[in-house]
Amino acid sequence: MFVELNYDPLLEDFYPNGDLKIETILKLMENAGSRHSDKAGDNILKGAARGCTWVLTDWYVLIDKTPKYGKKLKVITWTMGATSLFSTSRNFELYCDGEKVGVGTTKWVRFDLAENKPAKVTDEIMACYEPESKMVFEDTKLPKIETPAEWSRICKINLRRGDIDFNHHVHNLTYLDYVMEVYRKMYMTCIILTESVLIITLL
Repeated sequence: MFVELNYDPLLEDFYPNGDLKIETILKLMENAGSRHSDKAGDNILKGAARGCTWVLTDWYVLIDKTPKYGKKLKVITWTMGATSLFSTSRNFELYCDGEKVGVGTTKWVRFDLAENKPAKVTDEIMACYEPESKMVFEDTKLPKIETPAEWSRICKINLRRGDIDFNHHVHNLTYLDYVMEVYRKMYMTCIILTESVLIITLL
């Protein structure tokens, strides 16, 4: 099953130079995934209330052309089925005024909130999502980011209650907010997401 999510960006979705924020791109992809869950009858909030949910553990996104202010966006998403006993993959395509400008893939783990441990991804659950075989990257294995030996900047951030989501942990996209906080005193002229690494050009 291929699921589409159309979006007319708001002013708040852009940087001062007119580029679409990377946070908005990731939110669009995540929300498209939630739309797919709804269509599959696997509502995320209802599932969490019953004690079982999906947890996003890995992103891999490539943006070939950053959408500009005034453009209309569309995200198409689908799952390729179970990739292990406890996980599945979800792919994305990002379109700007009909032109494909980016792709992404993610890893999701089925999680038992009551037991606080991964849960089995059953054939019944996957069947509801109607998996597709289409790939966006030749290698389906997500790359790992190596921890650097030294850090160029360290910023202590106190967690806020609003950072905790319905799964009772810090929401995945909130971590990107933390990254941006490190650069709060600098003017960002360009932000590009390349191979899961946030590259920031500073003035």
